[in-house]
Parts: sequence; C-alpha cells; structure tokens
Amino acid sequence: MSTHTSRVGSVLTITGAALGVSTGIVQAVFGSQIPEWSGAKAEPLPLGILTIALSCMAATAALVVRRGANRPTKQVAMLATVVVVALVCFTTVGRLWLVPGPLLLLGAGLQTPTVTEVWTVVRSEAIPALVVALGACELLMAAGATPLPMIVGGLGGAALVTGATLARTHPRICAALLLAGTVPFAVVAWTALVPLLVLVLVAALAAPLLHRSATMPG
Repeated sequence: MSTHTSRVGSVLTITGAALGVSTGIVQAVFGSQIPEWSGAKAEPLPLGILTIALSCMAATAALVVRRGANRPTKQVAMLATVVVVALVCFTTVGRLWLVPGPLLLLGAGLQTPTVTEVWTVVRSEAIPALVVALGACELLMAAGATPLPMIVGGLGGAALVTGATLARTHPRICAALLLAGTVPFAVVAWTALVPLLVLVLVAALAAPLLHRSATMPG
C-alpha cells in the first residue's frame, strides 16, 4: 500500500467520522421530523447520541492509524473498529448514513494491509479478534434496543472493542473494560439470551486473553 493511498484513506475516514457526528446531531434533534431520512425510528434522540458516540469512536481509531499504529495488530483492530461503526450506524440513522458510512468503509479499505497481513494478524490474535467480534455483536444489539439498553449496550460494545486492543499493553484496564462491557448490558437486558451469552463468552475468553498478554514480551 502506497503512502499516498493511505493518506487519502485517512482523510476519507476522518471526514466520514466528522459527518457521522453531524448526522447523529441531526437524528437527535430532527429525526422525528424527517422519518423518511432518519429511518423512521421511534427513539431518535438516543439513537442520535449513540451515532455521535460511535462516530467519535471511529474518529479516534482513524487518528490512531494516521499517527502510525506501532503494531500491525493494533492497526487492523482500529480499522476493524471503523468498519464496525460504519455498518452499525446504517441501522441507527437510516438514509442519513448514506454519505458517512461509505466514506468510512472506503477510507478503512484504502488503509487496510494486504489480505495476507490481515490473515496473519487474525490468526495470531484470534482471542482479541473474538472479543472485538463480540463487541460488534453488542453494538448491533444496542442499535435496535430501547433507550436504556441502547445506551448501555453501545457503551458496552465500545468497551469490549477498546479492551481487546489494550489487552497487551494495559491488562488491568482491559479487565475492567471487559467487565464494564458485559455485566451492565446483561443486567439491563436480562430478559434476552444473547447479552447473557456475550457475558459468558467474554468471561471464557478473558483468562486466556489476559494470561497471553502477561506472557508476551512488551
């Protein structure tokens, strides 16, 4: 991948994230007045807030990549975060996401390493990748939930993704984020099976994730 292509991808990603914040504001303030554009959502305010938070998360990930992620693992994790946000927010703001979403996806695609490099990272970092996938699952569930589970699930999904990326360098923070990313959502959505399943799976992955991180050289 050329430096020029990577820079173009970075600009597109950050632009998409900035537009995503604006889109979230529009959903929160005017969503009920433009249902044909905002997805005709029953709860535009919390969905708008969730969209803003996720767009900020994508912007942070994009900035980490732009400043030069010091490991391929971190770079792939940050770009995966951008892709997850791009896909999830299609369900939160409807047609309003037709510009920010493709910009995020295109920008991430232009910065993604080769398929071989991505596969090497996924194969060597299977446990963190699974935790990121569970965080993405929680974000998807949050996007279709009622306000309280939506907010808790959105924050929880972000916590799982962040925790997986910090496992190697900050294991204690990672452990706290894994706990915060699962227990509150399982409590507020106690009538559903999937949040409990996410909690059980993350609990099963936490020990090998943290043990592996503790035994890896810095």
